[in-house]
Amino acid sequence: MCDANSVLPDSKSDQGTEPSGESKNQDVSKEDDEEDAVQHKSLHSSCSTIVDEAEQNDVVNVDMMTSDLPRDLENDFVAATTELENEDSVLDSEEWKAKEKHIFILSSSGKPVYSRHGSEDKLVTLFGVMQALVSFVQDSDDTLESIHFGNNVIVFQIRGPIVLVAVSKKNDSVLFLRNMLEYVYNQVVSVLTLRQVTTIFERRRNYDLRRLLTGSERLIDHLLTFYETEPSLFMNGLACIPMPSPQREAISSVIVSTCSKIKNLVFAVLVANNRLIALARKRKYSMCPSDLHLILNMVAASESFKTAESWTPICLPQFNANGFLHGHVSYLTEDCDACLLLLTVDQDIFFQLSEAKKKITEKLTKNNLVSVINDVLKKPPSSWVSLHYIGVSKIRHFIYKCKKSQNILSSPLTPPYDTTDESRKLFTKYQNLYSKMFESNPQLQVLFQESDEERVVCLIGEKFEVLAALEPVIKKQSALDLINKLCQWIQKEEDRFFITNVPYL
Repeated sequence: MCDANSVLPDSKSDQGTEPSGESKNQDVSKEDDEEDAVQHKSLHSSCSTIVDEAEQNDVVNVDMMTSDLPRDLENDFVAATTELENEDSVLDSEEWKAKEKHIFILSSSGKPVYSRHGSEDKLVTLFGVMQALVSFVQDSDDTLESIHFGNNVIVFQIRGPIVLVAVSKKNDSVLFLRNMLEYVYNQVVSVLTLRQVTTIFERRRNYDLRRLLTGSERLIDHLLTFYETEPSLFMNGLACIPMPSPQREAISSVIVSTCSKIKNLVFAVLVANNRLIALARKRKYSMCPSDLHLILNMVAASESFKTAESWTPICLPQFNANGFLHGHVSYLTEDCDACLLLLTVDQDIFFQLSEAKKKITEKLTKNNLVSVINDVLKKPPSSWVSLHYIGVSKIRHFIYKCKKSQNILSSPLTPPYDTTDESRKLFTKYQNLYSKMFESNPQLQVLFQESDEERVVCLIGEKFEVLAALEPVIKKQSALDLINKLCQWIQKEEDRFFITNVPYL
């Protein structure tokens, strides 16, 4: 959900251009629909048999999957058996099985769409089993949400004709994995729009969605890594580049003065290093953190933006899931890592926005603001916050979220969390504790987790949310006192760390 200060359209949900694509030109004959219906009915019967036998024997016999199929599918399955050896080699691969987390996307008919690890074509049987489980539970007028065994968890999310599945061996919380799947689904919608996805499957239920998502796999791959390593995603907040407030306001003023008279321009966004530098918006509109994360992901995953200005459609699901915005995307200069996105509902104003971008760059350069941006970006994150300087050196790491602005601030990862393995372990503890906080009593304001490595604390206040890792020997009250001291210091420095006021275009 977005609050009043972070952007959702008030009553303008019809904004954005309608999607146009392959789905509008695909006509499916009556015979195809009848064939799909026959196949679905027969496969559905087979799936029920599989699950019944599995309950009795704890073993799923793949050969049973052909037992009730119509004769005209027999040849297809005979041919498919020649591919099972290749598929089994993937499933039996020690490298594949060693992956801590798998993400799958499939259609409700069982068509593979995406696998984080391994080729979808070599995992067809596995996708069939997942579809069988979902379908079997649906037949009981219920919804399959999660399966738990040991430290392993499988989370399912059904979004219309699309099924998303997360498999984790890290004892991740259901809430964390469910939110991850939500981001993956939003990424698919961002590429195609919800209207196009719905229309495609209404016309042909067993359509292979990979035809339209070819080339977009890198966006999903990058988003998953982004979600696992960037606290602002799982806490649903916005991470900003720290900058003195007068300089940030001067940058925003240049953007607004240049773009305010451009009709149908909705957002102007300046980002760098997966963080926000400046944001301006049309009155009555705002941008949700999850939509901004999709923008950040697109910029970070696309090297081509660095070489030339681009004109790209992007759907922001929380703004309008059924239409595209059109984005003029370019970096300020060749030697600056700040990327400017001008987002409009008008697909015919590329050259007008290109000219506006040139003027913005000229004004920023003239006022020495490009140099200011470069200087800020060159500073290491360790220079942003000094826990020793604040007087809370027993806090090893923290993540702070301002509830009003939804802005996030986190300290740099220093020893013992400066390795990939140790930082992932810490973030997993954060994620689980944060999830427990919101799944438990809403009146609860603080949770502690003790271990030999550290003491992890989740604190929810009236104005903020905090996750912190402290030395393991510290007492609870002392830990709370240090966290409160840290929060008071951050609140005094809010203008530097956060964007507290988003100007209108």
